[in-house]
Amino acid sequence: IMMRSDKAIEVPRLLALKRDLSEGTTLSLLDVVVRLKGSHDVSDGVLTDQDLGSLRGATLKMGVSKGEWLTWEKIDTANVSLSGKIPSGKRAYLVTLPTLLRARRGDRADILFTPRDVKESPLVLVEGASILEIGRTSEGTEIVMALSQAEIETVEKARQTGKLNLALRNPSDESKSMRKARPKKYRKAIRPGVEVWAE
Repeated sequence: IMMRSDKAIEVPRLLALKRDLSEGTTLSLLDVVVRLKGSHDVSDGVLTDQDLGSLRGATLKMGVSKGEWLTWEKIDTANVSLSGKIPSGKRAYLVTLPTLLRARRGDRADILFTPRDVKESPLVLVEGASILEIGRTSEGTEIVMALSQAEIETVEKARQTGKLNLALRNPSDESKSMRKARPKKYRKAIRPGVEVWAE
């Protein structure tokens, strides 16, 4: 029975394996498939379609089965250049924090701004930016994030007049920019037992 739903369901687009692959296999875009899943099906560290650039040249740390979610723990990106990890339309931007941030590559975070010498609540400058690389030094944490040119300009202006910080996001929590960037045909998904047509 085919039924049409009048309500759009916002879901992330996650990466799964097309076939069984052995440890040490070098991944290509032909090895993965994009699937739509509800937030209750999402586990930490699952790659999305925004991470496709990180797969070229990456190798598997373990054997994986067809249909299995592709997570950061399963792949080794040591041989992937940083430029290869940057999503299309983004730039690599370095954010330095004076504190230690318990994050890892592949996490998503909001960039917050607190004006200097002004008692105001932090403002969200960027939502759901991908963390490409992260390193810890004696002075704090250095994070390389994937930002658009417009986002970089906004953050650069803000950092001159205040303090930046990061807030980690749940992997199933999409930002406004991610929802806006999603192709229209993906804005409706399948409910259990009901086929939903894309517009």
